[in-house]
Amino acid sequence: MKVLIVSSLYAPYIGGGAEIIIQEHAAALRKIGVEVAVLSIGPQSGLVKDEVDGVAVWRAGIRNVYFHHGENRPPGWKRSVWHLRDIYNPFMKPYVRQAVQEFKPDIASCHNITGWSVAAWDALTECRVPIVQVLHDQYLLCPKSTMFRDHAPCPRQCFSCRLMRLPHAAKSNQVRAVVGVSQFVVNKLLDFGYFKKTPIKECIHNIRDFPFDPAAMPSRKDDGNVVFGFIGTLAPNKGIELLLDSFTRCAQPEWRLLVAGTGGSEYEAMLKGRYADERITFLGRCAQADFFTGVDITITPSLWEDTFPTVVFESMLFGVPVIGSRRGGIPEMIVPGKTGLLFTPGHSDSLLEAMHKLADKIDHFRSSRDAIIRHASPFRDQKGWTERWYRLYQRALSDNASLESRSLKLS
Repeated sequence: MKVLIVSSLYAPYIGGGAEIIIQEHAAALRKIGVEVAVLSIGPQSGLVKDEVDGVAVWRAGIRNVYFHHGENRPPGWKRSVWHLRDIYNPFMKPYVRQAVQEFKPDIASCHNITGWSVAAWDALTECRVPIVQVLHDQYLLCPKSTMFRDHAPCPRQCFSCRLMRLPHAAKSNQVRAVVGVSQFVVNKLLDFGYFKKTPIKECIHNIRDFPFDPAAMPSRKDDGNVVFGFIGTLAPNKGIELLLDSFTRCAQPEWRLLVAGTGGSEYEAMLKGRYADERITFLGRCAQADFFTGVDITITPSLWEDTFPTVVFESMLFGVPVIGSRRGGIPEMIVPGKTGLLFTPGHSDSLLEAMHKLADKIDHFRSSRDAIIRHASPFRDQKGWTERWYRLYQRALSDNASLESRSLKLS
């Protein structure tokens, strides 16, 4: 089997957790004998062939007003022009055709298609390559991929999102299989009328294959303090302000908060100035092993409907319980009372109540470390994860062959 992975970005260009998962997926497929190539977007012009860890990678020069990866945020007018072109960008289709012509894939596995637009689907269909679309975020509903506005999830598509996603639902019917990284994101797209004619609709949760055993790492030593931790992008939709505000208002003397991650320079400076507190430490970028072995409780306070933040199960793989937002795919990972607690953003003091409850039972959760790790073990089962993906690709190919056979008979 030959699988062409189509992604907005690929290593070394990492925009978030999706790119890490995609790279692990490519490596895992190669281990079982699948021939894999990646088609991604790069900053150069034309189509340039590269190789990353033995995987052939084609990098296509973005045919839009700028390359959508980097620390510098373009001005608003430029971002608007970029998103307008990304509604349907036919100028990216020749890259897809060229990669298909050279690699001759049996199937295409499309992940984040920001920059490619749904024109990539049309190009693959024209080349008679069956498509599996993997849903990592809400790009197909919202150009910003988050459906988040004014500090809250959007209950429906706003006018501009409806307009900019007008052709997408109909075009999604050419996809042979749709796979969500959470059941939440699959259900949401189906509720909006996407993938009506797609025969295979599944959820395959992400996993992580650490180069070390998280369970073998030492847990934080009890020093009389309770250390909460946040790790991720410092951005409003991640709920970092809710966490910092809750902590500074009501933290107990023995509480500490470690904040790992970076964000926009102005936003990050604002957070550090507004929430200056000797009990709060901003770590910047931090290795996972260093972070999770230094906290008692991880908090994932997402305000947006976060599809499947891997930090939740990564924390549990280290034996660290999680307080998570009751939004998006987060509840699919946490067993309340056993591996952590859920709270409801928008409900007054819901996060604080969860923090107090877990801190009061911190000895119980520390002694339950092994049980937390066992519960999270499926999120480290690379073999089972890869087998599920391989079977799904086989089903999509089988369904496509049957469809083509029926079409030939009718003609």
